[in-house]
Amino acid sequence: MSLQSQTQSFITYCQQYCILHVFLIPLLQLCFDNVDTHMEVHDMTEEYQNIDTHECAIAFVPNRVSNNSLSTDHPQASLKDLENANLLSSKEEYDLHRDNLLVLVERIITADIKCLQFLKEEVIKHIIHANSRAMSKKCHMTFLDVLPANENDNDGIIEIMKNLQKYQAFAGDGEQRLYKEQTVVGDQLSVERGTNAQFQLANGFTPEQRFENMHFEAADFHAEMKFMQLCMDNFYKSGCSDRCTLGSDKVLINRRNVTTEVKKRYAACKKFLEVELESRVLAATLTVLHLENLDDQPDEDILPCTVLNASRADKKQFLRKLSGTVVDNFILNKDAVNRAMQQKIDLEEELLKVVKTDDGKFRCHEPSCSKVFLLNGKRKRDHEWKAHGIQHAVNATVSDDPSESDDMFNYQCSVLEYLMLCRNFTDAISEGDGPRILRCWKLFLLYLKVDGASSRKYCVEGLYLLFQVKCLLSPREAYHLVWNRSVKRKTGLGGNIPIDLAMEHYIRIVKLIKRKLGPNQTKKNTLQRYMKALPFSKVVLEEFDESTGIIKQSGKHTRKSDAADKSKIVQELIKSKAFIPQANRKYSVFKDIKPSLLTGFDYHSLYDWIDKHKDDIEKKRKAR
Repeated sequence: MSLQSQTQSFITYCQQYCILHVFLIPLLQLCFDNVDTHMEVHDMTEEYQNIDTHECAIAFVPNRVSNNSLSTDHPQASLKDLENANLLSSKEEYDLHRDNLLVLVERIITADIKCLQFLKEEVIKHIIHANSRAMSKKCHMTFLDVLPANENDNDGIIEIMKNLQKYQAFAGDGEQRLYKEQTVVGDQLSVERGTNAQFQLANGFTPEQRFENMHFEAADFHAEMKFMQLCMDNFYKSGCSDRCTLGSDKVLINRRNVTTEVKKRYAACKKFLEVELESRVLAATLTVLHLENLDDQPDEDILPCTVLNASRADKKQFLRKLSGTVVDNFILNKDAVNRAMQQKIDLEEELLKVVKTDDGKFRCHEPSCSKVFLLNGKRKRDHEWKAHGIQHAVNATVSDDPSESDDMFNYQCSVLEYLMLCRNFTDAISEGDGPRILRCWKLFLLYLKVDGASSRKYCVEGLYLLFQVKCLLSPREAYHLVWNRSVKRKTGLGGNIPIDLAMEHYIRIVKLIKRKLGPNQTKKNTLQRYMKALPFSKVVLEEFDESTGIIKQSGKHTRKSDAADKSKIVQELIKSKAFIPQANRKYSVFKDIKPSLLTGFDYHSLYDWIDKHKDDIEKKRKAR
C-alpha cells in the first residue's frame, strides 16, 4: 500500500470510528504552524530569482487525559451568566500559587547555599497533581503533512482549515452533519488567522462550510516567549547605569548574547533570566539568614545545630518556614493580595446594585437622579462621585508602605514577583499540571492588560482561553483543553514540553529536508513524497536503532556551570543591600518604580474590557 493510501485510510478510519463513538472517546489535539523558507540562487537572472516558499505543517497529539463521564451536549454556560470574578484568581488560587512558590524557592536555596544543602532531601522534586500518572507517560506528536498553503492570505488559511477538518470526527451529512468539538493549537498569529477565517465563514450553508465546533487555542511555548518579552520590556534597559538591575547585571557577568528582543535569542535570554531569578532568591535568603556570601555559616540562633540531626518532619518545617519568610517578604505581599481580593469583592457588590433601564442603559446609583448612561464605565462613576459623592472601589492591589520610596528594593521585589510566576508556569508545563497552567494564565492576564498595546493580542488570547474553559466549551472538551497541552518523549515525572514547541522540532526537520532538496523543493510532488514519508521513516529508524541496540550519540551539549555568575550577582546585591529597605534610595532609569507591576491596577477598567468582549461574542461583532 502506498503512503498516500495509508494516510487516506487513516483519515477514513478516524471518521468512521468516530461516527460510532463521536461522543464517547477523546481524540486528539491538532496543531499547525507556518513553514517559511528562503533559498538564494547561485546565478541570478531576471527569470531565475531567490526562492521563497510558504507552506503549513500540520500534526496531532493524542489526548493522555480524558473524562468520558462529562457531558458534550452543550456549553457549560452562557457568557452573560459568567461572572467576571470567575476569570480572575480567587483567594484559594492565590494560596495554591504561594504553595507552589514555596517549593520552587526551596529548590533554589538548597542547591546553592552551602549551609542549607543538608536539607536537599526534604525538597519536593515534583509537584504532584491529580493526573501525574497519566502525564508521566510517553506521548509523541505525529506529523501529518506539509500543505502548499500560506496562512498569511485568506485562501491559504481556508485551505489549511479544510485539511484540518479531515481529522475532525463527525456524524451525519449535509445540514444534519454534527461535528465533534476539536481543539486546534498554534502560536498567537496562526490562531488569530484561523479564528478570523472561521468568523468570515460563519454564514456558510452547512456545518462543514462553517467549520463548526473547531476552536483555536494559543499554545504555551510561544506564550512563554511573550511573557519573557514582557519582562525584558519592563525590567531591562541596555547600558543601564542603575545598580542591581538586569541591564547592569548583564554587563557585570558579560552576557553579550542577551538581546532586547527575546525571539532572536530565546535560549540566551531564558538562561539569563533564570540566573537573575535564582541570584535574587539566593540574595534574599542570605539577607534573612544575615549572611554575606553563599559559603558562610549562620549564627546558632538562626540555624540551630539541633536542626542538623532533627527528624525529617522538623527539617521540612524549618525549610518551609524559611522559604515562607522569603516569599512573604520579597515575592508575594500578603496585604496586597488581601486588598486585591477585597477590591474584587467590593466591585462585585457594586455590580449587583447596578440598575438598568428597559432599553439597556445604566441608571445613576443615586435614586433621586434621573441621569442614564450608555455604559457602566468611567463617565458614570465620575458623575456619581462628583454629583453625589458615591465612592467606588479603590484601584490598588499593593499596599502603600514607606518602602515605595526605595527604588532598588522595589525593583527587586517587582522582578522577583514576575519571574517567580514565570518559573511556576514553566514548572507546571513540565509536570503537565493543567489547572496550575490555567492559574498562571489568570495572573498573566493582569500583567498583559497592564502592559498595554504591545501585549493586547496575547491579552485577548488569554481572556478567550478562560472563556473557553469556563463557559463556551462543553464540560468534557474544556477538561481536555486544560489537561492535554503537552507532549512527552520519555516515561517519568516531569519533562513535558508544549505542543507548539514539539511542532517547532518537526519544522526544523522539514526545513533541513527542504535545504537538502535544493531547487527541487518547489516541485510539489517531490516535497509531498518526502513529507508523507517523514513520520513513518522516523518511527522505523528509531525502532530499528532500539531493537538492534544501537546507541545514538547524544546531541546534548555539556552545560557550563553558571555558579560563578550567580555568585557575582549575589555579592553585588548583598553589597548594595538591595533587599534591605532604605528611604529615598533612587534610580535614574527606573525612577519611582513600584514594588509590583500591578500596583494601582484598575479593576473597573478590566471589568469594562471583559464586558465589551462578552458583548462582541454575543452579538458576533468580532472573531476575538
